[in-house]
Amino acid sequence: MASKYTLPHINIENRRERADFKSTSERFPASPPPRERQQHGGLLRKQLTSAITDFEQDRPRDDRVAPEPGVYLEVELRPNSNPDSLEKKRSHLKPASAKLDASENRIVGLFVPAEAQLKLESILADYQTGELTEKGKNPPYKPFVEPIEAIRKARLETFWTDDLDALPQNPSDTIWWEVWCVKSAEKELDALAEKLEARCAPAEQRLFFPEHVVVPVLAPRATIELMLFARFSITELRRATDTPVFFIDDLDPDEQFEWTDDLAERIEWPGTDVPAVCLLDSGVNRAHGLIEPALSPTDQYSVRPEWGVDDTGPRPGHGTQMAGIALHGDLVPRLASVDPIRLGHRLESVKILPPPGMEKPDERFYGPITKSAVSIAEIGRPDRRRVFCMAVTNEDISGTQPSTWSAALDQEAAGVTVEDARAPRRLFVVSAGNAPNPIMFHDVQHADTYPIEDPAQAWNVITVGGYTDKIHIAEPGCWQTNSNQSQQGQDRCPLYRAETAPLSESSGAVLLEVGSGREAALRVEMVENRGVDGCKQLQTSHPSEPLHCSLSSSKWQVRILRPVVEPATGFLTTDRADLLQRGTIRSEAVSHDDFRPAVALH
Repeated sequence: MASKYTLPHINIENRRERADFKSTSERFPASPPPRERQQHGGLLRKQLTSAITDFEQDRPRDDRVAPEPGVYLEVELRPNSNPDSLEKKRSHLKPASAKLDASENRIVGLFVPAEAQLKLESILADYQTGELTEKGKNPPYKPFVEPIEAIRKARLETFWTDDLDALPQNPSDTIWWEVWCVKSAEKELDALAEKLEARCAPAEQRLFFPEHVVVPVLAPRATIELMLFARFSITELRRATDTPVFFIDDLDPDEQFEWTDDLAERIEWPGTDVPAVCLLDSGVNRAHGLIEPALSPTDQYSVRPEWGVDDTGPRPGHGTQMAGIALHGDLVPRLASVDPIRLGHRLESVKILPPPGMEKPDERFYGPITKSAVSIAEIGRPDRRRVFCMAVTNEDISGTQPSTWSAALDQEAAGVTVEDARAPRRLFVVSAGNAPNPIMFHDVQHADTYPIEDPAQAWNVITVGGYTDKIHIAEPGCWQTNSNQSQQGQDRCPLYRAETAPLSESSGAVLLEVGSGREAALRVEMVENRGVDGCKQLQTSHPSEPLHCSLSSSKWQVRILRPVVEPATGFLTTDRADLLQRGTIRSEAVSHDDFRPAVALH
C-alpha cells in the first residue's frame, strides 16, 4: 500500500495559463514622471474652482435638513498614491472613501469645510508660483499636489465602493444601504435618518470598528444623497447584504455544528428567575444547543397527557421554530458576530395542538383548551412573570366577528373569570393569521382583502401582523433593485417593482368589519419584521441562490440550523421594550393607503 510520501504528483499541465508578472506591491513603486508645475498647478486651480461651483449648484437640498457648510470633492490620484496624503488635520481636510478606477488611479472622496477652501486654493497657488526649496529645488506642497491627477465635484458614485451594477439609478429606487459612518457621528446619523424618514437597522445589526460603524439604512437613493452631502459623517457606501445562504447552503453539517456551538458558548444563558415566553403551540423539541439551556423539561406541558410535550408536527415543527424565534430572533447577525450575547428571558411550552394522526379537537373547545394551557403554566410556576405567545389561528374562521375562542382570550387577558375573581391580568401576543402566498407579483392583493383569522379579533390581546424589510432578491434572471431590469427578469421575479410596492412598508394591518352598519376598526396593534418567503416562491423554478431575507424566516434552513430558526411566523420577543401601549381602538388608519402587500403571521 502506498504511503502518503509516495503518492504521484497532481498533473496541472492542461490547466496552466501563461501571463507576464505584474507587481501589486506599493512599497517600491516606480517613480512617476516629473510634473510641470506651472501647467499642473494652473489646471488644478481651474478644476477646483469649477468643482466648487458645480457642487454648490447641484447639491441636493431639503427643507428638513440644513447642509453643513463646505463642499465634497472627488480627487483622482496617480496609481500607488496614498489617499492619506490629502489629509490636513489643522484645516480639517479628511479623505473618505478610496477606490481604484479602470486605469488603477485612486478615486478619493474629500470633504472640504468652508473655512478650508481658501487654504486649499492657497496650497495650489503656492505650488504653482511659490519659491522652490533650497534643497532639492522642489515647489511648495509637492507631496500634496503632485499625486493629484484631477479634481471634480463629488457624486454619490464617488463614495460607492461596491459593484456599480448594484447601485440604484433612479432617485426613488429603495434598497438597504451599507453606510460606513464616522463612529463619533453615529447618533447624528440616526437623527438625520429619522428626519428624512429613512430606517436605520438596530444596534445588534451594526458592525463596529475602531474609527467607523457600519449602519444598514433602508432608503431611496435620493434620501441617501441628502444624508451623504448634508453632514460629513458618511465615508463610504455599499449595498447591504445579510443573506443567510452562507449558513444554510454553504456550510456542511459539521460546520453548522461548529457555528452553533460557537454561538451557544457566547450566550449568557438566563437563570430560572427571569421572565418567560410561554408558547401555546405544537410543543417544542428542546434537544438543541440553542434551545435546551433556556427551556427546562419541567417547563414543558401539554393540555392532554396523551399528546406528549415534544413537537411532533411535520419536522422541524411549528412550535420548535417559534422557540428559536422567541429566544434569538434573526440568527444571521448573531452567528456572524463574535460578541457575547445576554438573554434576559427563557421559554415555557404548553402543547395545545394534537400530534399528526390524532383526532383534532372540535372548534368549540379551542377556548377551553387555551384557558387550560394558561392555568397549567401558571400552576407550574405561579411566581414567574411571563408573556403568552400564540401563533396559532383557525384559518377556516374569519376574525370579522367575536367567537368563543376570542372571548376566552379576552377573559384570560383581562383576568375576568367566573370561577376566580382574583385572577391576574395577562399579556397575550397573538398572530393575525396567514395571507395566501402567491408566486407572481400580479397575484398579490391589497392587505385589506384578507381579514384576520380567529382568535386575533380578541380586544384585550396584542395582535401582531407581519411586514418585511427583505425586499430584494439576488437570483439569476431576477434583478429587481433598479429600474433597468429586463422584462424577462420582471416576469420571473415575484417581488419585482419594489420601488412601487415595497414590502418594507407593508403594515400587515387587516380590516375587521364589525357587523353591518357598524364602524370598522383596524385591529392590528403591531407589526413585526418576519423576512419574506421569497425562497419558497422561487424554489419551484429556480435553484438555490442568495436571498436577502432573515435567517429566521427562510424555508430553506436545513440540518442543525433548521429546527430552531425556520418559523412559519414572526414573533415579538420579550427583550423588545417598545411595545405599543394599548388604548381604545378606533377607526384609525395604521398603514398607507397605497398598495402595500402584507406578509401576515399565522
